[in-house]
Amino acid sequence: MSPVQITRVDALASASRTPPGGDAPWAAASLPDAWAQSRPASAGTVWYRFNVRFSGPPDGPWALMLPGVSMNADIWVNGVLTGRSGRMDAGLTRHWNTPLLFPIPDRAWAAGDNVVHVRVRAAAEHRAGLAPMLIGSVDAIAQRHGERVFWQNTLVSAANAFVIALGLFVLFVWLRKRELTYYGYFAVGTILWGLSNVDMTMQDPPMPDAAWQGLIVVTRLWSVVLINLFCLRFAGRRLPRLEAAAFLFSLLAALVVAVAPAQGQGVNPVHALLMVPVLGTGGWVLVLTLRSLATDPQRDGLLLVLVVVVTWLAGVHDMLVAAGQLPFGHIHALPYVAPVLVSALGWMIAGEYSRAHRAVNALNGDLTALVHAHEAQLHESLDRLARSDRTLAVAAERARILRDMHDGVGSLLTSAVRQLEGGRISTSHVLESLRESMSQLKLSIDAINLPVGDVNALLASLRYRLQARIEASGIELHWDVGQLPLWPTGTHDAMRHLQFMLLEALSNVMQHSHSTAVTLAARGLAEGIEVSLSDNGLGTSGDEGNGLRSMRERAAALSARLSVVMRDRGTRVEILLPVPPPAQAASTPSHP
Repeated sequence: MSPVQITRVDALASASRTPPGGDAPWAAASLPDAWAQSRPASAGTVWYRFNVRFSGPPDGPWALMLPGVSMNADIWVNGVLTGRSGRMDAGLTRHWNTPLLFPIPDRAWAAGDNVVHVRVRAAAEHRAGLAPMLIGSVDAIAQRHGERVFWQNTLVSAANAFVIALGLFVLFVWLRKRELTYYGYFAVGTILWGLSNVDMTMQDPPMPDAAWQGLIVVTRLWSVVLINLFCLRFAGRRLPRLEAAAFLFSLLAALVVAVAPAQGQGVNPVHALLMVPVLGTGGWVLVLTLRSLATDPQRDGLLLVLVVVVTWLAGVHDMLVAAGQLPFGHIHALPYVAPVLVSALGWMIAGEYSRAHRAVNALNGDLTALVHAHEAQLHESLDRLARSDRTLAVAAERARILRDMHDGVGSLLTSAVRQLEGGRISTSHVLESLRESMSQLKLSIDAINLPVGDVNALLASLRYRLQARIEASGIELHWDVGQLPLWPTGTHDAMRHLQFMLLEALSNVMQHSHSTAVTLAARGLAEGIEVSLSDNGLGTSGDEGNGLRSMRERAAALSARLSVVMRDRGTRVEILLPVPPPAQAASTPSHP
């Protein structure tokens, strides 16, 4: 048997907890019955009755379904309570958007006429009423009930979960990129929208019903305001004054809702009035988007127009439902539009993000190519500089060798030539000058290969090249050199300066001191490396010749301390090579 729709009933506004008797002032009524129109002065409880006639016992169990009731109801068959869904007194269970199914036991029916009473209890904050009912076999009614629950509750809950999840995802994106303000508008607006739609399935709110309804109104209003601002930003319009005014309006609207809660049947006109500027802003956004599309057609812009139009129409529909302008039982459209809207907006955000990502990748590619080109140019420049440095280093080394040969070997050879040309000097003196020039030439060659900063190697080279000459001149050489630390600042030039200073000092000993012994000593001190040369000769009168002046100039170039102590019996030359502080020394390489 197919379900039977009940649209003609008798109705009676009565606070009675049991079905009123037949002598009560029942009046004929038709369903849907919206209390705001049919009985605006009702006290919150209305009884409905209708008859079901059986010629014999019913063929199987029956059930009654209330597709739309606000807020809750119970069922009485032949004066006996057969079904109740939730609380009917204080803290009324909210079933305003939940289809109710009441199975009726077989024993409740009787042959002949059966009287069915439906008691409806409503909260003052809601639009109360009853939609057409369905009665029939349990199987047929349960199928209809399952379909209705899916569309009105299950699907709405899934849509809300999707909307909130998408909003949270975009919120996380915005938290990582705070400069994308309109991402924040979209995220928070979407989350608030999903939370406001929880009212569609919330049967037991965590606060008094009036406060809950006010919270839902404010949440929904804020969500629409934020989504409007997102659409403006996405359409390329950044209007700081309008955004500030929208936030101020939202705060004032919350205050208005707090002081003017819903009263009587239906929606508070003040609450409905608050939505007018919000919907007007949505219409303006639509106009701006259309104008943008006229100048710059884009698929995303067309999609934005489409979803804004659908959402705007759904919002108008829901306002008409809430205001009682549509028959009682019409479901709200916005919960079903919400996933479509946020999906479309999310698609547009993803498209924009993808385009930005591709632009960044293209820019990175261009920058990479530019960097590679500059790197190639830089490598080429560095190669040229390296070649130039090597050329300069070779030239500098040649110049140094030439200068050393000119100052040392050249000077000695020139002196020997003059001695021979004068004819007033013995062959032995000329030979001595030639031997000294050969020694200096060999020392110059040795200096090229001396390890940087290795004073021990330098002194050993001097000993190897000059010891025989020193002893041949009748001077005994005493060697007092231990293991010396590396000289951190002993570059090639510094080592050559030190070599020439020691060579000059030894030359003075052999040529002018008339000594019989000379001691070359070296040791490491806390402040540096001390190298000294002491003889037992006649000393000097204190006059400073070219050799000593040259030694002082070279010591100044090394930042070394040169001390020449002249005594009656001998001269002591001390050279203190400076060592930088430990931190500086650690950063100075010991070897090339």
